[in-house]
This record gives sequence, C-alpha cells and structure tokens, in this order.
Amino acid sequence: MAVSMKPSWSEFASNSTLHGLRYVVGVSSWCRRSSWLFCILTVTGIYLYFLAESVQQYVSKPINTHTSHEFPEDGMNFPLVTICNRNAVMKSKADIGYDDERFKKLKLDLPACDTIRHVSGNLTCGQALLCAYHKYGSNVVENCDNNMVDKLRNALNTSSRIFNPEEFLRVYGHDIETMVVSYCRFSTDYVCSDKDFQPVMSPKGLCYEFKPKTKDGRPLKVQYTGGDGALNVVLDTQTNEGTFGDWSIGFLAIVTWYGEVANRNRGFNVFPGSHAIVGVIPKMVKRLPAPYKTNCSERHLPGYTLYTKDACVAQCFNNATIAACGCRLEGEPGFPDIPVCSIQDAQCRTKAQENTNLAACWCSMPCMERYFETTISYSKFPNKVGISIIQKRFKLNRSEEYIRNNLVYLQIGFVELAYQVDEQIPAYGPSSLFGDIGGNMGLFLGCSLLTVVEFLDHICILLLNKVRGDKKTNDIHNNQSTSTLST
Repeated sequence: MAVSMKPSWSEFASNSTLHGLRYVVGVSSWCRRSSWLFCILTVTGIYLYFLAESVQQYVSKPINTHTSHEFPEDGMNFPLVTICNRNAVMKSKADIGYDDERFKKLKLDLPACDTIRHVSGNLTCGQALLCAYHKYGSNVVENCDNNMVDKLRNALNTSSRIFNPEEFLRVYGHDIETMVVSYCRFSTDYVCSDKDFQPVMSPKGLCYEFKPKTKDGRPLKVQYTGGDGALNVVLDTQTNEGTFGDWSIGFLAIVTWYGEVANRNRGFNVFPGSHAIVGVIPKMVKRLPAPYKTNCSERHLPGYTLYTKDACVAQCFNNATIAACGCRLEGEPGFPDIPVCSIQDAQCRTKAQENTNLAACWCSMPCMERYFETTISYSKFPNKVGISIIQKRFKLNRSEEYIRNNLVYLQIGFVELAYQVDEQIPAYGPSSLFGDIGGNMGLFLGCSLLTVVEFLDHICILLLNKVRGDKKTNDIHNNQSTSTLST
C-alpha cells in the first residue's frame, strides 16, 4: 500500500526547526501571526546583511601579520657585505703610459687602447678612455677638451663595441690588496685578509664582496653580538687616487643575504677618518601569493639566485635596453653573451630606460624576503695611540696626516643573535566564514544548516509530487481519448 506524500506548507511550518515559523501559520489571531511574520522577515533581513558582509570580507582576502623571533642554536650566518670605493678609477693607473712596463703587467692594455692611440695625442690610454667615457671627462682629465672628446668617441664608435665599460672599470678600478692595508679580523679567532674579498661588478664600478669561508666551505657563524663579534677591518680610501665616482670620498657598504645582488641605493656611506660601528638586524618577511593583496612572486630571474623586487626592476630596465639597443647594462648578470653598452649606445639606452613602464614589469614583492636593517654610529678615527699602533705594529709606512685623511675603521655585527620573522597569514579563511554564517544563523533565526536542508527537502517533495501529478493527468487524458476512439 503506497503512502501518500502530499505535505502542505502549514504542516511543514508547524514542524520546522526555524524558530517562530510555526506561529505564522498557527490557529492564533491574525495580529499575532502578523507580528511573528514581521519579526521573522526583519531578522532574516538582518541575517542576510551580515551574510553579505561576511562574504565580502572573505572575498577581499584580508591578512594578519604574525611577528616572532627565531634563535638559531649554532649561531647566525654572517651576511654578505659588499664594499665599494666611491672613486671608480685610480688616477695612478690612468696615468700609466703606453711604454711603461706596468701598462701590460697590470693588464691596462685594453683592446680599445690601440684604436684610440693615434688620436689621443699626449694622453695615456687610461686618460683618453676616461676623457671619452665620463660625461665630465673634460673636467677630470687635463688636455681633454670637446675636440678631443669628439675624436676619441668617433674612433671608438665601432660596430663591434671595442670599448667595454665593464672591462675598463674592472682593470682601472681600485685593487683590494691596496685597500685592506693593516687590520682585518672576523670575530675573535679568524684573521682575514684581502683574499677573503671577491671582486664583483656593479653599475657604477668595481666592488668587493666579503666572503669568508670555513674549512668545509660554509659561511662563518657569528656567536657574539656587537661589532667585536663579527667583521673588523681597516680600509684605505686612497683619496690621492680620485678621478670620478659619486662625487664623494669614502666607501659604500651594502649588507645583503647570500645569493642576493647588492643594490647600491640601499647601502650606507663610511667616510675617511671615521670609526663606523654598524649594527645589523636580520629580518624575514613571508608573504601570501594571489588572490591576496600582497600578490607576492617566486619567479626565477636569469642571472639571479634570489628573486627580489630590486633585481626584477633592474632586469626590466636591462631587457628594455637589450630590445632597443642590442646591448646590456653594466653590472647586469644573466646575459653574458650580449655585449655591454658602449659610448655610442648612450642616447639609445637613456631613451630605452625613459620609455620603460615599470607597471608592465610585474615586479611584485617576493614571497620570502630576507633583508637587514642597519644602525650606524660614527666617531673620529684614529686617536694618537691608534696611529702609533697602525704605524709600528701593522707596519703601515704612512704619515699621520695620510692616516687621518684616508683610513676607515669598519665594524659590522649583529644587534642580537635572532631573526625577526614577520609572517602574513589569512585573517579570514573558510572556517571563519562558515563560523560567522552559522553563528549569525543561530543568533537571528535560531536554526542551523540542517534547517536549510529541511526547506530544500520540502521543495523537492513538492516538485516531485507536481511531476507525478502532471504525469497522472496526462495518463487520464490519454485513457479518455482512447475510450472515445473505441466508441
């Protein structure tokens, strides 16, 4: 025997778990039913408002930042320190003539030297290249007037780009052997030297990276805080070698993580006659990728070990220069087979960089960023006793005046032996969304998701009964038609 399934809305409302619905269809007075209907519609509207707010908040993908500190048990890896002399070309090298035996010994005989020798007059190769290369060459080099500049640039204007600015700055730049002159120590037990500094080319000249290694080839660990616990080095600025650079005297130091290319714009200056104590605070930021607003990136950049926004912007400019001029910028890694832009490419590269749309480079922040904050304090260096120690113990045969006007005492160490980690986490995830939906549903309507299932179940039964009813009506109509035809 089939069971009849013809539920009515009154019967459903009377048994629904939605609070108050039974009073709308009950046998009570019209006034009471209307009051309950008004209450249900009101709280339903309020609930829908909060539901829309919850969904909107979830779609906006908000984030929170959780800050913690990590303390490595085996000490801290010392960062990569890059040191650049603010002067790009040594005067003593530029003054060496073609016939001087040091010209070939120091590898100053660049391919461009033979090209310009017949038009350089009394200028040496280094002076002539400096005259042609630097926009203020006529103010730096004697006997370098506009006529000489034109002659030299016309001679160097070859399709093969015979003048390589990178090679010029590398060969005629400062040597680390003459800058690390007396004292170099790492922590309490490692005596460093110029051998611990590796040359690296930057867009504005030759720099040196301090890369001390343990016997197994790993970076040295720092076990103590402060300047005495890490790098201590005395450097010679060599102010008498000044030609051109950044219009200042001294050193530029940049502190980065291993694998990150140093950005000169993020360094700090150390001037002659100063004792600089640099406190390093290592930090890490963990960001969230799209669809979160941080939209961080982890893409690979050719020539770079680590992705950074600075590296992305630099490579974007470089790519634009390569596309427009067929040459790359100085100090830009990743494209060793492409020639470096030379003197004849100056206007082209300037125009290419001016026309570069940085927004089209898509240089997002990295998902994992490591950087160092630095605090710097200065004092005058050296005192009378320090001068005596430098001259006698470290056997630096220089006058007191030279020492005061040229030497720099640089100390770089950690402020504390810990990493500050700023981790971005979702502030409103699926669990928060469903929690708010269920909480507001229970608060305003006194029901749960199962109540929604009740409504869906009732609607399905009504639709099913309607389909069955329509089918039964069609069957009756067909039977009547058949009977009529038989008659």
